[in-house]
Amino acid sequence: SSTVIKGKILEAGSKANVADAVKEAPGVYFQKAGIIGFSAGSSAPSVLKIRGLGELPNPGILVVVDDRPQYIGIWRHPLLDTLSLDSVESIEVIKGPSGVELGNQATAGAIVINTKKLEKEGYKLTLNSGIGNYWTQDYFANALANYFNFDVSLSGGYKSTNGARQNSDSYQQNYHGHIGYSLNEFYFAVNGDYSFIRSFNPGPVTAINWVREQE
Repeated sequence: SSTVIKGKILEAGSKANVADAVKEAPGVYFQKAGIIGFSAGSSAPSVLKIRGLGELPNPGILVVVDDRPQYIGIWRHPLLDTLSLDSVESIEVIKGPSGVELGNQATAGAIVINTKKLEKEGYKLTLNSGIGNYWTQDYFANALANYFNFDVSLSGGYKSTNGARQNSDSYQQNYHGHIGYSLNEFYFAVNGDYSFIRSFNPGPVTAINWVREQE
């Protein structure tokens, strides 16, 4: 009734965000949708279903990041395209009614995301960069620290590509910040996320002069 995605599986391939990773879990189906459910092109949010359940406006699918529900998106539908994999340690896809253990918003299932944190005292800095075809660029920095019952995580990522066709370029920036404090059996934490995504539609293949401003 659940699928866990972590480690090398998250790092492999061209997956950029949580939606890309979750799409490969058995029983999960995605479509690109607009605000009222119809298709809106490749730059639209990925609307998901788990075992056939999860329609707008009340999807019944709950997203939990570091034990906190994330009520983001259009009509409370999670926008998993905006959650970068750069700062993610693991993703668990809970299918069906077993997700209600997380609350009544998870009747269709839940996506449980755990971000990268240091469990032991110390610090860790990770820098990644990659360049591919069509001037595709991927840069990422992640800083983790754990001292005096405080744990801190700061990460930032930038991805861009010119695309295979003219006017098919896209850009994405993601930033994640976390600070937590352990006091006996209690744990206090604050998370913050920012994502900026911009992509362009190259238009029909037969288009000769496609006006970029109309996209």
